[in-house]
Amino acid sequence: MDEANDQSVITLNGKPAEQELDSWVAALCDTLDARIREKEIAADQFCWRLTINNQHWLLFYSEICDAVWLQALEEMSEEVIKNLRHADYI
Repeated sequence: MDEANDQSVITLNGKPAEQELDSWVAALCDTLDARIREKEIAADQFCWRLTINNQHWLLFYSEICDAVWLQALEEMSEEVIKNLRHADYI
């Protein structure tokens, strides 16, 4: 899995502009059949706690890091990776 920085993190392609972030996250959640449980903002970093297939994930957006990444808090899912690839997120 080239896209994974370790066994639980996937760096996503492209980084939406901050003003487009809510619609971009909504589209990503539709792709993954994810439910947003919580959203936090700290300085330049946004974090969403997601539920995907009854598992907990974190989605991060950082302007300073110039990156968006998804982190599995439990087991990495091949279905999530397949759906991300199909929609060109990775």
